[in-house]
Amino acid sequence: MANIYIGQMKDTIKNYLKNAQAIEQELETNKSMYGGEYLDTKNKEVQEKAEKFYINAKKTINDIFEQTRNLLAIANFPNVEELTADRLLFCEETKIDLTASEVKAFVERYAGNFTMLRLIKSWIESNHPGMTEYATAEKSINMPIDHLEVYKKFAVSALSHIDSIRQKTDNFSDLMLNAYADENTCANLFAIIGDGMDLGNFSTRKVPESAKHCFDNVTLNLDLTSNFQGAVPLVFANYKTVR
Repeated sequence: MANIYIGQMKDTIKNYLKNAQAIEQELETNKSMYGGEYLDTKNKEVQEKAEKFYINAKKTINDIFEQTRNLLAIANFPNVEELTADRLLFCEETKIDLTASEVKAFVERYAGNFTMLRLIKSWIESNHPGMTEYATAEKSINMPIDHLEVYKKFAVSALSHIDSIRQKTDNFSDLMLNAYADENTCANLFAIIGDGMDLGNFSTRKVPESAKHCFDNVTLNLDLTSNFQGAVPLVFANYKTVR
């Protein structure tokens, strides 16, 4: 399942690789055509251009990540308009003890409706806490913070790819590029965030200003001197997010 925001990150990596390869070619051309101080001058100009490509690529990844973070912050704020008549089944007064399979069906029904999902999650925690048969249904509930953690994993990996390209452009293969956000390898992560198309719907929702900043502490490390993380894992399952 392709995701529009992850696709933008992958395009950023692809464009940076193209620019980095052009820089390498330009340096080789300079080496064959010039010498002495003039060669140093020409190479300095090329290196300055390379640095701009690098900084802009990292900034673009960060901008994409912050866009998802801001939209998910809005999505995280409860919205009474998202409450349906099914909420009555999860009220204490109703006194209906839903089965685990029934609860799981409601979780599936309200995927993307974070207000109803929060209500269902609270009902499970109150009525069937711990490692019960309801735990599977609760685990399948993905709230905005869960979506954000996935976007951060992809963003951190994208930054690592960019650093890898910068370190050794010639060693960065198409295989490594294609491995980024592979839909089969990362199927479990895409199952959480989906295609991302619904995120844009939250851009016009009115919420208190403070609610828009609830995830501001979730950031990327853009330190140009220390962000390089070496080889990028192809499997993200154990790739931990640092908040």
